[in-house]
Amino acid sequence: MWTVNQGTVSVTSGTASYDLASDYVDLLEVVLRNSSSVDFTLTQMSRSEYLTIPNKATTGQPSQYYFNRQVTPTITLWATPDASYTLVYYYVRRIQDADTLINTTDAPFRFLPCMVAGLAYYLAIKKAPDRIQILKTLYEEEFQRAAAEDANSTPLKLTPNISYLST
Repeated sequence: MWTVNQGTVSVTSGTASYDLASDYVDLLEVVLRNSSSVDFTLTQMSRSEYLTIPNKATTGQPSQYYFNRQVTPTITLWATPDASYTLVYYYVRRIQDADTLINTTDAPFRFLPCMVAGLAYYLAIKKAPDRIQILKTLYEEEFQRAAAEDANSTPLKLTPNISYLST
């Protein structure tokens, strides 16, 4: 079961990276709210786009963000904030287990079905050799599904060079 929630983070001048709550699945939308309660939509950039920014210390009103999907996810703003803002993000969250969290694995939840399928496959090698092939296929499918979640989903930006038209 999934629910859509809203979270906020206080953004301070000169700090670009912030940890987000670790109980969410994925970001849906990110906006930056200034002290006058005016919202500005931020656009997502991929890891490679963020890494190619030559001067990450540029300050100003942030217009883009890089979302690092780890066990404890982080969001990095660019440009580095020049004032205090509130980062408002909407995210999809799954319902928590009834567990006491003692036996929780330190892995993103999207890999849990893969881990279960992998465990079943490795147990079948020892206990049920007749099921190995189907469990191996299931394990590989679950891994591909989880790995595909990490693919960049930022829009493609193409800028044509039209300088030859002015000659």
